[in-house]
Amino acid sequence: MIYEFENIPIRNFFACTNGKFENMFIDKVGKITQDVIEAFEVIKTKFDESLNDNRAKEMRMQYVRILKEKKKALLLDSLIFGLAIKDDDELIDILKSMGFRYDPNNKLASLKQLQGEVANITNKIKELTKELTKTDKSEANEYTFISAMEKFKGFQINLDTTVLPLFIAYFKEFKRELDTKKNGR
Repeated sequence: MIYEFENIPIRNFFACTNGKFENMFIDKVGKITQDVIEAFEVIKTKFDESLNDNRAKEMRMQYVRILKEKKKALLLDSLIFGLAIKDDDELIDILKSMGFRYDPNNKLASLKQLQGEVANITNKIKELTKELTKTDKSEANEYTFISAMEKFKGFQINLDTTVLPLFIAYFKEFKRELDTKKNGR
């Protein structure tokens, strides 16, 4: 069985945010599948929504950009293959509709240029993927933050038994208190 939003301990949640999806299993046993990762994404989305954090939406948009670029690269690669075999007006029209130029009179140079475009798109995909996998905070920083919450507000947070909804409530109270002190109220 895997954890859900209501029962995942915060230690497991933070471990999963760092890619350690084996922490999604209640009994610590199970095979990490796409379903497990998707279940965590649901939990992460609920967490972000609870904190009014739009990173989940930005991440989904980044996935969409990557998929569009992959589709573009695959299509362009297929068109290059087809045009290498035979010049075809329909293939040339598709290329032009994608914003690329092709000169049947200078076939070799045109194909090389298009291969360069595929390489550029591939590099863009790698860059977008790298941005997507960047983490802006480490596990240590998350635990340091929890420690600050405990000291500042007097919360007793057990990483193994405090579940995510309770942690969110603590966080909101902590933030409210900080905002109050910051505004001098």
